[in-house]
Amino acid sequence: MVEVRVRTARLGALAVGLLLVALALVAAAVWLSLDGGGTDRVGHLPIDVEYSAPRVAVLMAAVASVLAVAVGFAALQAAGAMRVLARDRPAPEPLPVSVRLSRSLVLGPAGEVALRSEEARELSPESFARRPPPGPGTTVRCTVLIPAHNEEAVLGRTLDSLDEQTRTPDRVVLVADNCTDRTEEIARERGLEVIATVDNAEKKAGALNQVLARLLPDTDEHDVFLVMDADSTIAREYLEVGSGCSRQTGT
Repeated sequence: MVEVRVRTARLGALAVGLLLVALALVAAAVWLSLDGGGTDRVGHLPIDVEYSAPRVAVLMAAVASVLAVAVGFAALQAAGAMRVLARDRPAPEPLPVSVRLSRSLVLGPAGEVALRSEEARELSPESFARRPPPGPGTTVRCTVLIPAHNEEAVLGRTLDSLDEQTRTPDRVVLVADNCTDRTEEIARERGLEVIATVDNAEKKAGALNQVLARLLPDTDEHDVFLVMDADSTIAREYLEVGSGCSRQTGT
């Protein structure tokens, strides 16, 4: 880690040095363009201007500027990596038990951020009580949650992807997050259940928090959730394979 810090410091110093060189070269180019003449000058319109190659100082200033930017970005990237890999980086506090249990009810990466600790406390502890896993051959109920904000242009393709599944979902809920276009209308025309967010200012995570707070208390060990973006599609066998894995693992 010490070696990474040293490299980062050297890159930062090099970037600053190149920037100073570029500024000095620009100043020199400006001074040379004045030709060292007096203060009295007569302006002329740029008619019949003869173009010539730029001075060497100008070219060197441009090259030094580009190098300074490149080295600066490298220094920022190294600093970011050093911050992430630092041994003294504070570790986040463990999540509450209710949040960890709620993740087992959600299929998909959005379940990792859907419930925050302060909002999970509003749910009754009985909603996350441990139950015995379903036995072999148990059929799970799959609910698809589609958070959407003004997705009328792409929502149809997403719903077509769900209609083509070899294992159709048991329930599809469109989570309308401050939509001002025809997203909700299209969803209702396709027979979807629509739940609109209320005073949500936290984008997708906030929308999922609201709908999951309503749905999770009424679930049991047979329910699974899939969070699907409104501008995405999934393979035809996705739900069938996912439901089979859930049935085998008891989640």
